[in-house]
Formats: sequence, structure tokens, C-alpha cells
Amino acid sequence: MRISLAADVNCQQTLERSDELLPSAIIAAQIFRLCQEKNCTLDAEALQLLQKAASTSGTRAALLMQVMSGGDLSADDVFQLAYVTEEALFSEDVGSDIFLVVQAARQLLSSTKIVGSPYDAAFAIELTTDQGITKIETLGSETKSHKWLPASTTAPGKQAQEVSSRGITVSMLAVDNSGRLVRVTAENGRLNDPVLEASEVFSVDWLEQWSKKYPYEFGIQDEVGNLFYTAMKGLGITQPKTERVVLILETGLQQVPPNLLMAGDELVGRNTQMSVAPSVGWLHAAINAKPRLHGRSVAWIPTKIAEGNNGTLEILAGRLQDTLAQYKIELNSKAKIPSELEGAELGIVAAHGGIAPEGRFFQVVADEVSLRIASATLSRALKNAGVAILFICSGGRFDKHPLSSSTIGLPKDALTNGCSAVIASAWPLDARVPSHWLPAFLDAWYSDEPLIEATFKGNKAVERAMGDSPDVCLAMTLYGNPLLTRRDIYSNGS
Repeated sequence: MRISLAADVNCQQTLERSDELLPSAIIAAQIFRLCQEKNCTLDAEALQLLQKAASTSGTRAALLMQVMSGGDLSADDVFQLAYVTEEALFSEDVGSDIFLVVQAARQLLSSTKIVGSPYDAAFAIELTTDQGITKIETLGSETKSHKWLPASTTAPGKQAQEVSSRGITVSMLAVDNSGRLVRVTAENGRLNDPVLEASEVFSVDWLEQWSKKYPYEFGIQDEVGNLFYTAMKGLGITQPKTERVVLILETGLQQVPPNLLMAGDELVGRNTQMSVAPSVGWLHAAINAKPRLHGRSVAWIPTKIAEGNNGTLEILAGRLQDTLAQYKIELNSKAKIPSELEGAELGIVAAHGGIAPEGRFFQVVADEVSLRIASATLSRALKNAGVAILFICSGGRFDKHPLSSSTIGLPKDALTNGCSAVIASAWPLDARVPSHWLPAFLDAWYSDEPLIEATFKGNKAVERAMGDSPDVCLAMTLYGNPLLTRRDIYSNGS
């Protein structure tokens, strides 16, 4: 079957008029890609026209055409495209530009050579992560944001290696153009070759179906039974056994709570300390940042109730009162966000949480009467807190942004506003969990154990007290810097 590109006439006319060529050329490149997928044969004249358009369109345009046509890309090609895109980050087309960079990264991951190229794989995966969270680098005593682009094609792999030398495995995951999950792991300072997970281990098709119900439904079932195991079958990794793992996930994977990934026949969070960081660049910068002075730890539990009612939040505050007093953590129970949350060592919040009617997108924080606070308002109140601990239903969920390569969620907003880490549940949280989880967590935290270990010990305390049902003992999940310790954040006066 032979086909002539209808777009070649438009391209030719545009070339002759010296008009803006890029839109016409990209359309032609897209048609070329479709023809390849349908096993069509292109006219020689059409191919020559595409080559001429690419050679006369400039570096960025030529690279974009190569992406849209499905041509082979090297890591250097993708880096060059990302570089010229970063220069245009404040243009009105930034959203679509980043989308094309991500598409190029997936194209690189689809290369037959990627299995033997761990640095290229780490670089490509890094470009698929959420770059909307400000990275911090420390110069002198000041902190400042910097651009999202990795310094080189080898920088993400080297950063993963450096972080892994500190006693934590760094596992980077993204999906390529064919729907395969690609994983590259750094352990003990060494970057391993990429692994292409079999579809039986991880299914993108099942993830799409899964996301229509979960993780919300994990928290609303009267009888959990084997729900977690049946729901998570097909959402796993062949992660080597290790004590601690920080996952670096592309935006489409961040909706999956890390504790729930299947490792063989078991939920990985049962035996492994798990966490998620926004990107390896963010993680590397956070771990190497100089300590910041923080204020006293503060807990906010708005306990106001309607007359004659017994409020869940009032009961919870009573259960936590002695634990908070033991560690001299101030408890504020007013129906107003306390200003002391900003910059606190620990910002502990217990409240009701609500998601949008369609079952996605965390929206509101509430008490049991009339208080309603937007997610963005709470995240701003937690600005520059060391660790935000959120006993809020669905407060730890992530959703993929419908129009861009980014995520939506309270943890993302809190990290963007300067928190070093957020601990929360991605589904509705059993109100009994905090009173078992928090004492064990605080004991480990005040013993200067890493945040990832303190979180794990909190979950194990819940398991001992309430049983091993995943909806309670794997609920609290760590996002951000897993190696943070109390010593690192220099609490002031607590």
C-alpha cells in the first residue's frame, strides 16, 4: 500500500513563502509516524520534503519533528530538546513543550539499546517525573530554586548512585512508548542495568482501570479480606530485597501508593521501608541541603462539634493528648489554622478530608461543624515545615494532572511550599490509627532515626495493635526526603 502525504503540499508552500514552518512540519511528521504504524509506504518525494523541512527549521524544530515522527533518538538528542525547551519555559506553550520532552524521553526508553544503558535510562526517567516541585540548592546560607533540567545526560544516574551510597536503594520507574515499565536501580553506590518488567508483573492497562476506583476504595470497605492483593495484582516490581527504598516515579505512576506495590506475592511495604521522592534531582538537593532552623512542633486538631454530638476529632485529640504532652508538642484545637504550623519542626494535622465527586483529586480539609479549608490553603500554612504529618482522609493521594506532565495532591503542594517531607494516607484513614502510629513514630524520630525508619516503625506499631490488614498498617506513607533526621532540621526550643 502506498500513500502520499497530503500535508506535503502545505509544507512545500510554506517553504516557498518562508512562513513559519514548524506547525506544518510537525503535522507532516505525525502523519509519517501513523503511516509507519500502519505499515504504509511513503512516497520518496514526501520523505525528501520532511528531511528538507527538518534541515531548515532550526535545532528545536528538527528535534520536535524527530519526536513526532517516531525516529530514533539518542540521550544527547533528548537533552538538546530539553535544553532548548527550558530556554522557552515562560512562553505560552510551556505545557505542550514539556509534554513533548516527556514523549521524547519515553521514546528513548523504548530504544533496543536502553537495557545496556543505565545512565540514559535514569536520564529519561528523570524527565518523566514531576518537575513542578522546586528543587533547592544551598549556596552559603541562602536557598534558591533552580531550573529543572539535569546538568547532563549522566547527572541523574550519578545522583542516584550518590544517594544510594547512604544506605538506601534508589529505584527509578517510568513507562516507555510501548507500555512497558522500565526500572533502573542504584544500590550501594552502583547503578544497575535497566530492567524491563514483564506485563504480568506490571500492567499499564490494569493501572488505568485500577485508578478509577483506587486507592479511595481501600479505605471504605467494611471487610477488606484479600482486596489489596487482588487489586494490586499486576501492579508490581521485581525489586531486589533490600531494607530501604526510595522510589522515583514518573507522573503517571505516582497515584500508586508505594507500600502497596507487589513484590512477588507480597505487598512490598510489609517488609521494606518505602518512600517516594518527586525526582532524583530534588532528592539529591534535599539530602545535601544545609539544615534550616525550625520552630517548635505543633499539632492542630479542630475539635469543635455540634451540640450533643461526639466528634471523631475530639476523641482523637483526647487519645493523642498524653503523647503530644510527652514530647512537648503544642496542641491547638481551634477552628482556625494556627500560624505556628509555618516553619514548625513537625506540623501535625488531624482533620476530615474530601475528594471531588468523581472519586479523584483531593479538595478540602474540614472539621465536624462548618470549617472548610482548601487543600492549597493548608499547604501554604505548612510552608517550610520540616515534616508534615497529615492524619487526613485521602490526604496523601496523588492524581495525574489531566492536561500536563505533572501531578495534583496535597503532598505535592506541601513539598512545593518548602516542606522537607509529608507523611499521609492515600485513602480514608481509620480514626484509630493515629493513636497507635504517632507514639512509635515520635519515639524513633526523637531518637534521631531516619524519617523512613520512623514511618515504618509507626506502621509496625499499628500492625501490632490493630492487626495486619493493609488498610490500617500500610496507610501512612512517606513522600519527600526519607533520610531526614531530627538533627538535620535544628528544632528551635523543642
